Amino acid sequence: MPYIKKIELRNFKSFGLKNTVISLDRGFTAITGPNGSGKTNIVDAVLFGLGETSSRRLRADSFSKLIFNGNGKSKSKPRSARVVIQFDNSDGKIPIDTKTVTISRIVYVNGQSEYRINGRKTSRGRILELLSIAGINPSGHNIVPQGTITKLTDISPVERRKIIEDLIGISLYNAEKAEAEEKLEKAENAINTAMGRVEEVQKRIDELERERNDLLRYEFIKKDIRRLEAMICSYKVKDLESKIREKTRAAEDIQRELEELGRERSRLKEIRLNLEQEWQKITSTVVEEKRSELLNVQMMISEIKGRINELNEAIDRYKSLHQELSLTRQERANKLRDLKRQIEESRERIEALSKYVSTLNRDVQAKQSEYDALSSKVKEERSKIAEQSREISELEEKLNELYPRIVDKRDLINRKENRIQTLNEERNRTIELADRYRLSIEEMKNSLNELRKFMEEESGRLKEAERLVERKMKKKNELLNALSEAEKVAELARESIIEFNSQRKLKDKIEEIENSLKHIEELAKLGVIDGIYGRLKNLIRVNKKYWKAIEAAADGWLDALVVKDYDAAFTCSEVLKKLKLAKIKIIPLEGVRRSLPIEVPDKEGIIGLASDFIRTRKPYRTAVLFVFGDTLLAQDYKTAFYLSQNGYRAVTVEGEVFNPRGGLELGYYRSPIDLSKIIPSEKAVKSLEKIVEALRTHLSNRRRYISSIDEEIESIRVDIAKTGEVIRNIENEVKRTEVKISKTQENLKALEAKVKDIEKEIEELKASKSMEEKELQDLESTFKGLQERLDILRSETDSTRIEERENRAAEVLNDLVKLKDELSDRQRELTIAKMNLENILKASYEEAETDISKITSQLEELETKIAKANEERKSLEPKLRELEAKKEELMEAVSKAKGEAEKFALKVKEIDKRLSEVEKLYHEKSEALNDLRLKIQRDELELKQQLQRLHELDFDKPMEVSAEQVASAESSLKMMRKELAEIGAVNQLAYTQYEDQISRYKELSVRLNELEMERQSIIEFMEEIEKRKKKAFMDAFNQINESLSYYFGKLTGGGKAYMKLENPDDPFSGGVDMIVQFPNKPEILVSGASGGERSVASVAFLFAIQKLNPASFYLLDEVDAHLDSFHVAKLSELLVEESSKSQFLVITLKPEMASRAQKIYGVYERNGVSNIVSATIK
Repeated sequence: MPYIKKIELRNFKSFGLKNTVISLDRGFTAITGPNGSGKTNIVDAVLFGLGETSSRRLRADSFSKLIFNGNGKSKSKPRSARVVIQFDNSDGKIPIDTKTVTISRIVYVNGQSEYRINGRKTSRGRILELLSIAGINPSGHNIVPQGTITKLTDISPVERRKIIEDLIGISLYNAEKAEAEEKLEKAENAINTAMGRVEEVQKRIDELERERNDLLRYEFIKKDIRRLEAMICSYKVKDLESKIREKTRAAEDIQRELEELGRERSRLKEIRLNLEQEWQKITSTVVEEKRSELLNVQMMISEIKGRINELNEAIDRYKSLHQELSLTRQERANKLRDLKRQIEESRERIEALSKYVSTLNRDVQAKQSEYDALSSKVKEERSKIAEQSREISELEEKLNELYPRIVDKRDLINRKENRIQTLNEERNRTIELADRYRLSIEEMKNSLNELRKFMEEESGRLKEAERLVERKMKKKNELLNALSEAEKVAELARESIIEFNSQRKLKDKIEEIENSLKHIEELAKLGVIDGIYGRLKNLIRVNKKYWKAIEAAADGWLDALVVKDYDAAFTCSEVLKKLKLAKIKIIPLEGVRRSLPIEVPDKEGIIGLASDFIRTRKPYRTAVLFVFGDTLLAQDYKTAFYLSQNGYRAVTVEGEVFNPRGGLELGYYRSPIDLSKIIPSEKAVKSLEKIVEALRTHLSNRRRYISSIDEEIESIRVDIAKTGEVIRNIENEVKRTEVKISKTQENLKALEAKVKDIEKEIEELKASKSMEEKELQDLESTFKGLQERLDILRSETDSTRIEERENRAAEVLNDLVKLKDELSDRQRELTIAKMNLENILKASYEEAETDISKITSQLEELETKIAKANEERKSLEPKLRELEAKKEELMEAVSKAKGEAEKFALKVKEIDKRLSEVEKLYHEKSEALNDLRLKIQRDELELKQQLQRLHELDFDKPMEVSAEQVASAESSLKMMRKELAEIGAVNQLAYTQYEDQISRYKELSVRLNELEMERQSIIEFMEEIEKRKKKAFMDAFNQINESLSYYFGKLTGGGKAYMKLENPDDPFSGGVDMIVQFPNKPEILVSGASGGERSVASVAFLFAIQKLNPASFYLLDEVDAHLDSFHVAKLSELLVEESSKSQFLVITLKPEMASRAQKIYGVYERNGVSNIVSATIK
């Protein structure tokens, strides 16, 4: 086996700049020396060289701390540390074809490491891979650090058991068992879930059996009830059809009378219209001429006022802009001062930076000269060893070429050997797997047949449920269509009732006021009340163009009664109170306060005062001014809104009113209508309300019936979905099983072919391996000769002086780089300052001066515009006053032309009286016709409901039944409904659900059996793991126990020791006790022994566990620290004996130990540096 042939240390921990070499042989070597001399650093060096990655295990804070820190005399500190370990590889266990394998590791000040094998740079992973083949690794039990024995003396039985477990890899068994336990838990959860489902299904089957019997009786009674209800509906249909025919004939007669009255009403309206047109022809000419001229004047006034307003706004705007520009000019002036100050500061900063940059340039030149001188000296010294270096480089190049070929060739041979072994194992596993596949195919075929049979049964039940849903949906849709039509009728009837009630209330209120006015007017005609002139609307005339506006502005005062004075008004009030009549509006001409005249604003869109467009006799002018004197007439809503915002009441020509306090009356204007002609009687409305209520009740019943159908459909669909899911699961399972069978058959064929291929490949690999081994021998012979020559040359080369000069040059170079960086930063700062001065500050200064010049020019231009606007405003004001005077003259002329309208009033009044009589008769006939139509509509609605009910009962047309049959049917119907109520609600899907649950029960039983088999297989697998785990542990335990007894006897001169399990039946539930018996003493537990005795037992235990996996070398650091001289002597004898089989490198302070070593190295410290001397014991 490989052993350590040589250890080289340079700059590692306490070992200084000088290269320290420790040459080793097989056998027992001791390293001794005083405390603090650096003995343990040798152990750290071996761990470091083998690839240890924990700086803590090497007793350092970081890897950079492993580098020699100097002894205080050297001016420069080394920048790296190196350890070289040379192994004897005569037996070829390390897969490198050389007798000697050299591994080196260098660590730099940045903590990075560099690895080499035989001088060739490589990776840590590659080194670990090669060494592990020979059983060497930095964490192996063969390297025993200082303090290990102390720790072993205090371990508990459980910790002792865990040490043994770690040695044999018990954690792999535990991981495998944990994975199996997780699968077992899942399987048990699945079994519990399946058992719960089986219990639920069994309980549901019992319930469904009772529900199925109830359903049979329920359906029989329902069928008979539908037949009896159809008889009753048929009788009602015949009766309703007869009533509708009679009422339709009566309605047709009334309709003919209404047509006659309508023609008479149209004739009277035409006569009245002709009279009005004749009156308009007489008065329109004069009025229109004056009005046109007035309109022109008004437009001119509006234009002048508008221009004056524009000038006022322009002047205000110019003044505001003038003020803003003045402020902006001041801001620009302030900015100009700031920029001037910044330019001065920037120039001062540029001057200071220029001086500093000049100083830095001189420093950089001085450092550069020093660095060039050092570099020149390094080159001179390197030229002296150039010839040797070239030869070394050539040899290294050749070795680097040969080494990969040797390693690759050796790896190839090992891989082929491993491949042959792997193929043999794989062939055996493949044959065994093929046998299991054949058995599995037979089992899957049987399962597939059972699944297909089960799926056919489920498919039949699914089709039957789908047909039932289709029938229910068809019936539901028919009911919904009928219900929709009936709801539309009911909604129309309800809306009509609400509208009729609202109209009737409005009509009643209007009729009360109208009745009060008529009473007062009749008393005035009879002479009972004096001073009554009539209603305001009958005393005025208004152009049709403005009628909407006047009527909207009046706000109900057109029906106000115009009287002479307050006496007449109070007389009217007393009469109304005595007769208990409604209140009316009254305007006393002599007592009413006139509205103050308002000035019409000069704005486009204002037509004028509303009172100016109303024609009336002079005595009634007061009433007109009272109602309309404060209202202006506007062309559109924008103008009207403007007036309202300025405190005026305004109305548009479309009748939209705008009050000065913000109230608005907007919308589409409708002329007043006679509600009495279109509103049905109270009796008819109440009759319609009863019909609507009956219809609502019926519709509610229909909705409940449809809801019950929806519930049935939903329940069926849920069961269909469940059945469908079951079928899909079965289909998927069938497909999966078929795919499994197919794949398993394909796999079986592939396995059979694979066995043949493996056997063929094994033969080919064996032949190829023989050829590769022959080529490897040739390559190893060449590599050996080159390596020997390279070792000679390296020993003659010393690069220490060059490294010192290089370190100094590196320091100078570092200072030079810092100076150049500082120079670059300051130069960049200087450039930025200059650019800022030239491109930003100066440009901003010039831009600010330009802005001030422009703003001054704009201010002068604004002052000129303000002066011109003031002059134009002064010239327009006299023209406006002249037009206002002319407007007043024209308005007076128009009012005189309105007096001639009185002549036509009497003729129109006579026509209105006859027209009122015709309207009254027309209203009575319309009311009677509406009553009849409502009754017909009610009967038709009821007829439609009865026919719909017949259709719901599955009868296409009414049956022929007598009154006696209907009476008998009603009696039977009561009895059957009572019996149906006793049965109560039933499950409509009881048939299909019962069959479904039976099928489900079978399916769950099959699945439960499968889960039980799966759980049992997992348990058996876990038991097998536990058996293998226990066997591995017990084999190792017995072997260690045997070795412990042997080594303890050697160490104590005849003592006995053995280990004992706390729980022999289950070793892993307890610990491992150690019983010791020193010579002439009784047996005791090791925990009860003295400190020294425990140390002896710990050393014996350490050797026993090392025996389980023997290593090629052992590195022991002060394992004898707590042993007395007797036991140290015994331990040294044991080491001498064991060193014939392995290499032992022991660090000790005991002379008894060192005296028995075949070779001794002494370590001592001088000036902070560890030194080594050697001696050979013969």
